[in-house]
Amino acid sequence: MSARRVLLLAALLALLPAATVQAQGTDRKPAVGGGSYNDAPLLEPGSYRDTIQPGERVFYAFDVKAGQRLHVRAILRGDGGPIPGADVFALGIETPLREVALAAAAEDLSGNGTFVTKTDTPIEYRTAPAPTFAGSDDPVRFDEYRGPGTYFVSLDLQTSNAKPPPIENEVELDVSVEGTPQPEPTPERTPAPAATPTPAPAHDGGGAWAAGLLPAALAGLLVGLAVAVARRLAARRRTA
Repeated sequence: MSARRVLLLAALLALLPAATVQAQGTDRKPAVGGGSYNDAPLLEPGSYRDTIQPGERVFYAFDVKAGQRLHVRAILRGDGGPIPGADVFALGIETPLREVALAAAAEDLSGNGTFVTKTDTPIEYRTAPAPTFAGSDDPVRFDEYRGPGTYFVSLDLQTSNAKPPPIENEVELDVSVEGTPQPEPTPERTPAPAATPTPAPAHDGGGAWAAGLLPAALAGLLVGLAVAVARRLAARRRTA
């Protein structure tokens, strides 16, 4: 093999990794994270690319059903050195109640936790599966919502600089929703007791009132006759 061919082959081999990286990068969909929960775009699971500036925090939304969990991975591209213009790059997950999932990193796959201080250092973890009820049996964070719903994935480029420089840092984000969706439990409904018809009161036409009035009327009539007879007898005695 001639020296010219050797040099040409070496040049091609040197360019091969860069070409491979570029080919892989084209598979990523561009995404623009929202500046708040309300602005977070609802995305399908997949591979995305975005940019983030020092002091900026962006949000993305993903639906998680009962029995499923999030698998997230993010990396801030660079040379492996300090983050340009920032101190910390963090990958977080917030619940449908917009609370930070403190126990989110149930399975740390990169060993770097949820934040790094250098570029080209991946953050990757899985959350715990979402139970079929709106609550948590976690003995540590029993008050943290871990049920199904729309979860938020956030990227945060933290800095102590009060006026951070407007540096666009390239970031790659991979999100997958793992697990088979489970049907939501249907609450049991207790049938309402059948209404028992109340019988209408009997109409006796005032019979009870009439039955009590008749003896009283007869007694009054007898008293009146007795008084009248007594008066007549007294009048006769006076005239006799």
